[in-house]
Amino acid sequence: ALACDANQGFQDIVNIQVHAVNGVKVHNLQHLATLVEGCAEEYVRFDLEWKRVIVLHTASARAAMPDILRANCIPAPHSEGLLAEPLLLPSDLAATRQPDMADSEVVGTEEAVAVGEQRARL
Repeated sequence: ALACDANQGFQDIVNIQVHAVNGVKVHNLQHLATLVEGCAEEYVRFDLEWKRVIVLHTASARAAMPDILRANCIPAPHSEGLLAEPLLLPSDLAATRQPDMADSEVVGTEEAVAVGEQRARL
């Protein structure tokens, strides 16, 4: 996580896999980018390895993106064409839409940490 006001407190998170975005299991990097780009919710929730959860205010995170990219000399938010390619996902997505709370990588809402302008409703 690259430091900015929208993700304050989570700058030290590195090399951690994202397992779900807003309850949808992530299958690959293209799927992750599609879920984040298409998020229409007020908050975006990332379920990470080791039962870690990050919740960001979506509008604040999007507004901070140009400054984060510029400050870290990153030319674009994602690889050219990443979102233009057809999304390749498993054929049966019904089983992956709602993570099972018994899944060792998904935590309950009582353990979630909210970041952003106000506490997220999980």
